[in-house]
Amino acid sequence: MCAFLDTALSDTDIAKAPFMIDSSRWNVIEAGLKRLPGKGLVNSINLKDGEAEFLRRAAVVRRYGAAVVVMLIDETGQAGSFERKIETAARAYRLLAGAGFPPEDIVIDPNILAVATGISDHDSYALDFIRSCSWIRDNCPGAHIAGGVSNLSFSFRGNNTVREAMHGVFLYHAVRAGLDMAIVNPAAITVYNDIEEHLRNAVEDVILNRRPGAAERLLELAGQIAADKMTHNERRQSGAGGSAVNWRKLDTVSRIVHAMVHGLDDFIAADVLELQKSGPRPGGIPPLEIVEGPLMEGMKTAGRLFGEGKLYLPQVIRSARVMKKAVAALEPLMDQNGTAAGGSSTAPKIVLATVKGDVHDIGKNIVSVVLACNGYRIVDLGVMVPAEQIISAALREDAGIIGLSGLISPSLDEMITVAREMEKLKLRIPLLIGGAAASLVHTALRIAPEYSGPVVYVSDAGKSAQTVRALLSPSECPAFTHNVAELYREAVQRHQAVKSRIDLLPIAAARANTFSSAAYTPVKPRTSGIIELNGYPLERVIPWIDWPAFLRHWQNGTTPDTVEADGASIPDTLLNDAQSMLEKIKNEGLLKLRGLAGIFPAVPSGDDIIVQNNGVSRHFCFLRSQTKKAGGANTCLADFLNPSGDWLGLFVLSAGFGLSEAEEEFRRQGDDYGAILLATVANTLTEAFAEEVHLRLRREWWGYAPQESPAAGEMDKGGRGGIRPAFGYPASPDHHDKETAFALLEARERSGFALTGSAMIIPAASVCGMFFANPAAYYFGIGRTGDDQLADWAERKGISVEEARRRSGAAAINDA
Repeated sequence: MCAFLDTALSDTDIAKAPFMIDSSRWNVIEAGLKRLPGKGLVNSINLKDGEAEFLRRAAVVRRYGAAVVVMLIDETGQAGSFERKIETAARAYRLLAGAGFPPEDIVIDPNILAVATGISDHDSYALDFIRSCSWIRDNCPGAHIAGGVSNLSFSFRGNNTVREAMHGVFLYHAVRAGLDMAIVNPAAITVYNDIEEHLRNAVEDVILNRRPGAAERLLELAGQIAADKMTHNERRQSGAGGSAVNWRKLDTVSRIVHAMVHGLDDFIAADVLELQKSGPRPGGIPPLEIVEGPLMEGMKTAGRLFGEGKLYLPQVIRSARVMKKAVAALEPLMDQNGTAAGGSSTAPKIVLATVKGDVHDIGKNIVSVVLACNGYRIVDLGVMVPAEQIISAALREDAGIIGLSGLISPSLDEMITVAREMEKLKLRIPLLIGGAAASLVHTALRIAPEYSGPVVYVSDAGKSAQTVRALLSPSECPAFTHNVAELYREAVQRHQAVKSRIDLLPIAAARANTFSSAAYTPVKPRTSGIIELNGYPLERVIPWIDWPAFLRHWQNGTTPDTVEADGASIPDTLLNDAQSMLEKIKNEGLLKLRGLAGIFPAVPSGDDIIVQNNGVSRHFCFLRSQTKKAGGANTCLADFLNPSGDWLGLFVLSAGFGLSEAEEEFRRQGDDYGAILLATVANTLTEAFAEEVHLRLRREWWGYAPQESPAAGEMDKGGRGGIRPAFGYPASPDHHDKETAFALLEARERSGFALTGSAMIIPAASVCGMFFANPAAYYFGIGRTGDDQLADWAERKGISVEEARRRSGAAAINDA
């Protein structure tokens, strides 16, 4: 913030413009205010942390002569309904006016929330905002009203015609009700009277919630609009020329292609058998010709449309399910020279593996399906695969490409090992790098220099097909690899430039600038020790599922049209599939919720926390941020405990018991979509499980927030009575701290958990972390780590400095 403002304000033309200082961290806002020469606008303050903190921050804003945005959030969460909006607005305005804050410098944001989400409780969100504008105008004299308009149409992302109509209708009514400031793209506002009447009426029904079923009618209309915008060629290729019923009147080949693209498997077996029998030759069309003809055409079309951002990920994966069902129907007719599902017998092979020590493979599975949809043969080695096994498989299968995936920072070292071993063997097979742990800069700095063959970082599944196609093309490969090399060179230069500007404090100086919890009074837990949560009821966890996060996982970096050919909303279709999977999980017992929580006496000791259990002391050794601060502390997790004595909560939770077996059964039945959907639902359930346990800990077991009733998705935001950082995340990067947590919780003995050599939890869809009760605790990152702290940390842990560097992810963080 400081660097940007110093640069921007040095230009006199830029300095003339008013600035909004926007951050979720108060110290960042305050640093920005110190640099503004004129009147600024702060976004934002709220009542989440209580009235005293609200007024303190307002006083700082006023001292710097700025105006302030007030978000309608209080101690119980975000104001959604009209009643909650006006209650929170009245309280905030009264407090500010009473403190002498000029009314004309108050900007109230009543929270524009998404409508037409498929959840009935959301239907009145737009109307409630408009009504609240009228109330604020009449009851908060002088105050302005603002809102972020794009939130409103989130359900229709990708369909700009509908989104712009929604924004136009909403602004028409909201401005008349009192809205006078909005975050919106002015070039994409459609004037109310210019919106086609049929669309305007459908949108207005949704915005004003004036007719039952308004969302469904708008979704249907959105489907028609999306279909009308498709070119003739796109219609022909995708088979989207008719309705969900009319496509059955197409010829057999067109029906097969349509079914492949849209993931429709009800008729695929009958259609491919009908096509096979229709050939002029005795015995009909050879099954292999059908696989490599219309089936492969459909898969490639689905893969291409996904790469172009015109299909959602679940549609592509459903296409693979249709392919497998079609091949299964044809297999009895194939001779020994036939082909298996997933690609032609002559297509290049791609070996994929999640590297040693890492059990996470959802992303790799998605890449596998996307590449299969583009005609490649996939050899999936699974998870926790050592370098020698990966290379051996690639040589045995005569692989055209090797793809590596990893979730955690130690996986990066395993990728480097694979690259080194490939170099020793003088291989030149292209190497793809992906997964949450990987990055462009780390690939450029650490992996690519170890291997003379092509090394390409792939950021998401949508780019995998075009990357593979370029690498395997004799004509495209030279230019593609040259461009990658240039991209790496520029990334390294940018990184080095940024790195040179980051000042690190000596660890002694960082420790002199700690976050103090001396004034915080710990609450003695009502229940201490270990709390068993095995066989936890699924019904208690489901209400805490974060469905928007679930959808973001499937979006995978693309923003396609949100309507399928039959007019259904793709998010709604995916949510329906997820709900059906939840029913299957409940009815068939596919997944079991198991876990443990514990609350133990603890005391900070420098940058360590000493935890007591049954007379045994165990240490957690943490890292401290060393980045030079322009205000604010150099924080360590140990700072959040009272130095005179406190308590620390621990947890290990999973919805993954039974997951591996259930996934395998789905795949055995040729249903990759079902397997991946189950895995993503399991991960979502685990997060919901943590949300449920965190709430019960706050209200019942620890009892430091007995009256708290947050909304779903609001628990783990920080500043609401504690945090729950997981091991391996920025504030506690060492996954091996799970070993200490497992010992304290008796996780192996009580619940059957296990750890890999890199401290990944078995089963997958599991999480392990800590509970801090300090209401001032917040989430933070460690960032770059100095050699002085690494050496000190290694000594405290009893490991080598090199091992400390690997565990902390310092190589990945400092170099990427």
